Amino acid sequence: MFYLKDKKLRKLLFFIFSLVTIFVAYQNSGVRYNFKLITLYVVLAEFSLYGVFLSIDNWSYSLNKTFHIFTYFFLGIAPILQFKSDICFFNSKALLEKTYFDLGLVLLVIQIAYLLGYRFLVRFFKKKEIVLSLKEKKKYPNGIFILISLLAFLIFLILIKFDLNVIFKRPKNHWQKANTNFGLLGYTLLLIIRLVPGLVLVLYNFYYGRTFSKTFFILIFILLISAFPLSLNRGDLLTIYLPVIILYIPIFTRKWVYSIVYFIGVFIIFPILNFFRVSSNTIDLGENLFLSPHLDAFHNFGHLYKEGIVTNGKQLLGSIFFFIQESNWDNRPVGTGQMIAEMKNFSYTNISMPFWGEGYANFGFFGVFIFLIVIIVFNASLDVNYHVKKCRNKIFIATYLFFLGMEFYLLRGDLFSSVKKISSFLLALVFIQLFFKLSQLKNRFINN
Repeated sequence: MFYLKDKKLRKLLFFIFSLVTIFVAYQNSGVRYNFKLITLYVVLAEFSLYGVFLSIDNWSYSLNKTFHIFTYFFLGIAPILQFKSDICFFNSKALLEKTYFDLGLVLLVIQIAYLLGYRFLVRFFKKKEIVLSLKEKKKYPNGIFILISLLAFLIFLILIKFDLNVIFKRPKNHWQKANTNFGLLGYTLLLIIRLVPGLVLVLYNFYYGRTFSKTFFILIFILLISAFPLSLNRGDLLTIYLPVIILYIPIFTRKWVYSIVYFIGVFIIFPILNFFRVSSNTIDLGENLFLSPHLDAFHNFGHLYKEGIVTNGKQLLGSIFFFIQESNWDNRPVGTGQMIAEMKNFSYTNISMPFWGEGYANFGFFGVFIFLIVIIVFNASLDVNYHVKKCRNKIFIATYLFFLGMEFYLLRGDLFSSVKKISSFLLALVFIQLFFKLSQLKNRFINN
């Protein structure tokens, strides 16, 4: 009965969002207008909405939904409004109409191929045996979870030099890197350690379920003071808090809630949070959001494509080996966003580059195809293992929930920054697992 209600509601939501999309897209509200071009991106946006609400993905939340929500906002709606307003960012030139057409056709092919490929692989992986271990039976005591979070918070305080402003407010770009104890090593450790309290809460739920015990409230408090929402960028906010919200708020089991919350987050919550982070008296809502540099991904991809930049894997190597310092690697590649910004003399260089732009920058359209295969396989395999196979391996669960937010950041880019964040997550897991092992060794020693 609830399934039927949810299914009907999802159809209604698809219909409502489709109508809004069509109205916004075809309204003659800018300085340029091309019916064929707008229709191209409307079709792309409609396929994205189909992927969110009506595709084979019938789960409450998934990587597949995250993929389509990103595509809808950044590669569907944003190009339409930016084209009509003849927008350009960072003192660059506006993209030509031909560039919009070319990329629109490429993105539409990608979207259709993704929908078909994901559908096929979901069915394929459902037939495969699960390869990850079953749920662990042993529980760790409550105290170890509190101890790990407290230690992470203490390290965090040491790294930021006990500066309370850093706890509650996000510092300006590059300021944190220059004002962290122990230099670059300390800044790297800071990226890792801020993820720990959120991961501890996820693992606490793994062992104890949705319990609102005293330990839970202590862990929530430590999380808030270690990673206060206004002190984080949008990517970190999403990856840290989304798993906690999903696990501890029951309404997220409804099949439409995750998508709606994601839409509200991108469209309303993130712009409002940004108002408190920067010295500005305006909030970019509605059309202003799409005409702001917050949604610059398509714009940057367009300039990359227009210049025909293909590095034959150089950018990919730079992202994979991001930890090698420039002093030890002559002409080390910078992030792809920064690369195109410097090449085109943009006024700002810390810009994004979407996932498909990274594929193109490395191997041209063949690279786009390879990146497409990778993300289809990744999303379908993890979604099936989590929702269908019910894999109860704690590392897998933490990774899956982390990527619900991380994939949005990965798709926006650039890859260089995304690989650093993923590496920080993996090292944070190692940090926690180390203390779990030490706890086990201590118990064995006492018992013997």
